[in-house]
Amino acid sequence: MTEQATRVNNYKTNNKRFYSGSTVALQWLYSGSTVALQWLYSGSTVALQWLYSGSTVALQRTKDEL
Repeated sequence: MTEQATRVNNYKTNNKRFYSGSTVALQWLYSGSTVALQWLYSGSTVALQWLYSGSTVALQRTKDEL
């Protein structure tokens, strides 16, 4: 391959890599955000359940100690 052909080939390869890399990055960003939101939602629900059950347990213990 001539030097120019090599440059063109490298340019195409780099563009492909950049394109597919960007696409993958965007997919990760999107799915990552969705996953993060799901975690936030389910995490908050779990936290509230823990808070509720924890408070109930704490109140029962206090009542038992009295």
